[in-house]
Amino acid sequence: MRFSEPLLLLLLPLAVLPLLRPAAASARYPWLELVPADGLSNALDWLLRAVAAIGIAATLVGLSGPYLPGTTVERVGRGAEIVVLLDRSLSMDEPLGSASQARFYAFAQMAPQSKQSVARRFLSQFVARRGNDLMGLIIFSTFPIPVLPFTVRQPLIQAAIRAGATYHGLADTDIGAALLASAGMFENQPYTGSRVVLLVSDGGAVLDTVTRVKIRTAFANERIALDWFYLRSYTSPGLAQAGAAAPPVSGGANDGTEGNPELALHRFFQTLLTPYHLYQAENPQALREAIADVGRAQTLPIRYGERLPRLSLAPRVFGIALIAAVMLLIASLLEVRRWP
Repeated sequence: MRFSEPLLLLLLPLAVLPLLRPAAASARYPWLELVPADGLSNALDWLLRAVAAIGIAATLVGLSGPYLPGTTVERVGRGAEIVVLLDRSLSMDEPLGSASQARFYAFAQMAPQSKQSVARRFLSQFVARRGNDLMGLIIFSTFPIPVLPFTVRQPLIQAAIRAGATYHGLADTDIGAALLASAGMFENQPYTGSRVVLLVSDGGAVLDTVTRVKIRTAFANERIALDWFYLRSYTSPGLAQAGAAAPPVSGGANDGTEGNPELALHRFFQTLLTPYHLYQAENPQALREAIADVGRAQTLPIRYGERLPRLSLAPRVFGIALIAAVMLLIASLLEVRRWP
């Protein structure tokens, strides 16, 4: 235990004062020699003195600010180390779905759901079902913004996911820098279980050769799997060729997929040296099923250290002082001032 104001402890000798005089006021009578000794009264007198001493000591200790310093506790569970890489570019504010769904919404005169709102809602549900995961969050558009380091605290994770909707994104998207930032979160982190990057994005990018090599190397060195939740836009051709064979590792920037950056990015992900899964979500139900699939897959044993914050003991000590004060008040109200 430590103290934020230790100098106040120098006043603790004041707690001895109640022990030096009777707890109740004395009453003068001519002669009391015939009155027998009252052991119960003497015990009660010393009890009240002790209560007063404890009250003074507890008040002084509480004012000195006692606390237990923060510490790290090792936890063991079943889950994964997950970095959620959430796209917040301007296109994420567009409706989710295909062209046929767009015509349906127009015919039904219904407002379609934006991709970012759907993604945030189901990510929140995904996080709520995985209480043992170490999770971090990065949002990105023009450049990656680390929002939350690794933690298992559900309120923090949920608040970080909600914070991604507090502004409108920028037009540009740099997925390469975002992927490198997500891999960087695992650096100097002991490998204790499954590692996953959840890329939640609606678009692709043409990555240059240097960026591709950096991403492939970083994911391989840190042993990170990649899951891409591809949120299809109305105007996007989608990844109809997603099942095609992956290009060679030494392929060019576009890998023969000019005009379809999403497919180019998917082809590059297939060349990673670690596991990669594509989940193409054209509606909320598809996204829900994709998140559920990831939840079932990532259930390996995991060992991690949870940092516990400093714990203030002042409220507990002041509680003891309050109890002592209430006991003295009750004794004072029951005290007989005079008797016939």
